[in-house]
Amino acid sequence: MKNNAFRILVTFFPLAIGLILLVIYAITFNKHLLYAIGFCTGLSAVFLLATILSFIMKKKFLMKKEFDERQLKNRGDCFSISFFVLITCLFLDGLVRYILEYDWSNYLVGIAFWILLSIGVFAILAIWKDAYTNVGANKIHFGIYLIGISLLDLALGVINGIRMGFLENGQIGTCFINLFSGLIIFIIALNLFLKAARERKDDFVNEELKTEIC
Repeated sequence: MKNNAFRILVTFFPLAIGLILLVIYAITFNKHLLYAIGFCTGLSAVFLLATILSFIMKKKFLMKKEFDERQLKNRGDCFSISFFVLITCLFLDGLVRYILEYDWSNYLVGIAFWILLSIGVFAILAIWKDAYTNVGANKIHFGIYLIGISLLDLALGVINGIRMGFLENGQIGTCFINLFSGLIIFIIALNLFLKAARERKDDFVNEELKTEIC
């Protein structure tokens, strides 16, 4: 229950801020507020999509067993690290944009990049800390599912890039959101396969040791 309340708060808090800024813009017509409104709306949309995908994956893959206390602790540690990565990336991105005055992308694309990167950091750390999937989940099947999603995302990115251009006014186009997302998901899937292979190897070694002892 607390976890669901936190997700709802994280999803709708930036949307509420965006609505407040929209009211202020309607009063003042300050064009600088449009960037902040777009950022808040986009951030809320990304969190909502992540929540929906998390719910779907949990229903399909993670219902066999719940996470134990060790896994929950490890997940919390991974979340803290990924959140620090996100804040650091946003800070550095702000320095590049406003101090060096180099807009390498529009603001929404940049925010999406750093959110996807932080999600990738969380997932990879959680995989190797045995906190990404529970004990009852099949890592190979889950990895194959992620590979399919990543290939679809990459294909959409290429198609959008061909149709609308990979660069927009000298900046990285929105198609790179799909390309970067597909790449991150693909890397997560590879780590799942590597983790599953390592677990099988460890199980084989343990079985050999048991056999020798007997």
